[in-house]
Amino acid sequence: MRYVYGIGPLEPRQLVVAVILMTLLSVLSYYLVEQPTRHQRIGFGKSLGLYYLMPAILVLALYHSSNILRIQAIPKEVYAWGKRNTGLLVETLEGDGLIGDKSKSPTVLIAGDSYTGHLDVFFDTLGKREGWSAYAVSIPGQPYFINYERHPSSQCYDLDQERDRVIHKNLDRYDVVILSSFWGGAHYYKGGFDLCEGLDRTLSYLLARGKKVYVIYSGDYVNRVFWKEYPLLDLGINLANQDFRDEKYKKSRAYSERIKTLVQEKYPQVSWIDLTLYIPQNLMLGSVPVLADNTHLNFYGAEHITRRFVEDGRRLVK
Repeated sequence: MRYVYGIGPLEPRQLVVAVILMTLLSVLSYYLVEQPTRHQRIGFGKSLGLYYLMPAILVLALYHSSNILRIQAIPKEVYAWGKRNTGLLVETLEGDGLIGDKSKSPTVLIAGDSYTGHLDVFFDTLGKREGWSAYAVSIPGQPYFINYERHPSSQCYDLDQERDRVIHKNLDRYDVVILSSFWGGAHYYKGGFDLCEGLDRTLSYLLARGKKVYVIYSGDYVNRVFWKEYPLLDLGINLANQDFRDEKYKKSRAYSERIKTLVQEKYPQVSWIDLTLYIPQNLMLGSVPVLADNTHLNFYGAEHITRRFVEDGRRLVK
């Protein structure tokens, strides 16, 4: 039940069903498996074949014959995000980090946390269409902020410090800076910090140095992990029917609105690009989810947003 229904407490009716099923299965296991097995007197060879080899063979047979009951393996595109050989650096600084039109010298810097990584195909596609290349780096749990100290216990802290040093050393090379991160609140990050303060300081610094700045907003926290339901949905079974826009979602969304207000009211020269407009309301494309987990776009989701953005005739870097 926890696996299928995802994150957060189970609803009362789900708990009732879970307790009934656990009790029933426990009773059946006790009388049909445990007791008969305890009182049997069989030799080592027979017990080895009956209780170890046959189950192992059955499991392997089911694994290699997943078409039984039409249960299909979950495609990587459903549960994975980022790292698609576009050149964008994710959780590393090894490599040139170049994406887009690589025949051009990089004039664009793209930096942020995992919300940069899950848009790798978006940035790469737009760069190629619009004729620019970018140095792009994504460090999980670490938005790119200038002169803003994070807590040493935060995720990828050392890598974040090294990224900041590399970017600061080369910042004059870039005319355009794109900031792409999770804007839903400091509670998401280990150590915690004020996103508004960090972004405010960073935008002020970049604009003072003549940079053209874009801020990308690409998602919020939801109380659902859709890919776990994928095999059931493929069978036409929809068990997870609770509202995934719960209090955590509302809190995340409200903080994102604070970020939007900061950008649009204090820095009107900065472009706020809201990609959530292209995310389906039910977070599904037919029977396929667009999220890799409860917050990041999967491959299908990122490609869908990219396609919709291009179809609308929009440009990323103007």
